[in-house]
Amino acid sequence: MKKLGILLFTLVLFIACIKDAADGGDGDTKDARLTNKWELAELNGKAYDKAKYEDQVPYIVFVKVQHSITGSNGCNNFTGRFLVDEDKLTFKGLANSLKKCGNKLSDLESNFNKNLQRTTKHSIEGDRLTLFHKKKPIMSFVKVEPQESPSGY
Repeated sequence: MKKLGILLFTLVLFIACIKDAADGGDGDTKDARLTNKWELAELNGKAYDKAKYEDQVPYIVFVKVQHSITGSNGCNNFTGRFLVDEDKLTFKGLANSLKKCGNKLSDLESNFNKNLQRTTKHSIEGDRLTLFHKKKPIMSFVKVEPQESPSGY
């Protein structure tokens, strides 16, 4: 009976590992420092000026559970998944709400979304997250202090 219990436990653990690997994860974010809320600081090499964009500040929240992301691109909210392996970072299954935006916010939204989709790697130095397309930095964010959140980030 004891052998059967050990066998069942091993089988359940094995299935859980296979499912997690198929989901593209390792059970936890390899760079746990990602798991936070980050506000846009630079876009395409230029400091982000929220006054130009109706005081809207795009942000991204990395949530450990199921490697998901949520956020705002300055006009619409978005959601999706992220895959991380050491310094490599990609975003998958991104979806936006469909609120109508003014011209400036539409341009911001378009640039932000395009850069998320082009992201191939990241780096975190202190409270700054930088996203890269290959070796070129395309967006930088500053960490926002965590608040109590039911989302688990």
